[in-house]
Amino acid sequence: MVKRKSMSENLLLTYCNYHPGFMEELESFSEKKAIYNKLNVEKSEIQFLSTVSEFYFGKFFQNLGLSIVYEKKYLGKTPDWTLKIGNDIAIVDVYRLNSTQRSKEINFFQGKLFEEIQSLNYNISLKISFNENLNNFKKNNISDIVKRLNKWLLEKKVYEVGNKVVILEFFTFEIIKINTQFKYVSCIGNLSSLDYKLHKLNQYKWLDNKNEITKKLSKYNDVITENNLPYFIAIDVEFLSGFEYYEFKEYFRGKEVFFIDYGIDLGDVQGLDDIKYLGQEWTELGLFYENINLSGLFIRHNKEIKLLLNPLKKQIIYDNKCLLETFINVEKL
Repeated sequence: MVKRKSMSENLLLTYCNYHPGFMEELESFSEKKAIYNKLNVEKSEIQFLSTVSEFYFGKFFQNLGLSIVYEKKYLGKTPDWTLKIGNDIAIVDVYRLNSTQRSKEINFFQGKLFEEIQSLNYNISLKISFNENLNNFKKNNISDIVKRLNKWLLEKKVYEVGNKVVILEFFTFEIIKINTQFKYVSCIGNLSSLDYKLHKLNQYKWLDNKNEITKKLSKYNDVITENNLPYFIAIDVEFLSGFEYYEFKEYFRGKEVFFIDYGIDLGDVQGLDDIKYLGQEWTELGLFYENINLSGLFIRHNKEIKLLLNPLKKQIIYDNKCLLETFINVEKL
């Protein structure tokens, strides 16, 4: 049985306070000792949560009926998981796509703001958005914001959907529903207020350094070649990061794009003299087609795990029938 100690495990205790079932989940896990030992001594919140992500993917693989080994060494490198079923073996490296510090601040501030707004006795729903130029949430007094909002609601007396007010230049409140079932103001936030960093996924040419996902694409090339192993990247997407599953699908599988074809006269159409066709479709291939060693991605988002397999049939995963059959069932979910 895994027992919690009292020293140097504040992060674990804090996490368990917010996730009371975590230790019970860990108890039924085959690699519980190795995971617990890491969590028990970890001082960095980022590294702690990365280990939590490793656990949840490991638990997922175990529930699929796969034998799992944590941090097995290959040529001096340690992918997070080695998976085995029958004679088939694969390696998996886990990456937690964290939210930015700004998004965490927004989430904390928004939670406290919602809590105070719900003390107002109006049966309406509000959508709240923040000005993108707002940099320091701590400088804004929540009680003052709520008092100003209450004053605006009192003065209006009659409410209509679409009514808006901007408070302290940075906070916009919009009425989106009236005569709700509640006797207090209900609120929803605006995800566009999140600090959405596209370069955490997309490796833009102007970036001086590779992002973490790009680094993992080639990290185990020697291991893959030497051992002839399928290789997967497992990405745990924090909700506040702003990323969605479809973005990974487009980036790695490909997406439909539009182009303009020049050089054919359209006759008398003003302004389109040099354009043959506007809006013709073609497919922009994704990263799978450039990274033959990558067998696929496991994406965990909102506690749900989905699989993106590399569509290239010469990819090594298609020679591992037991693994492939197991994973195709996941992809169909």
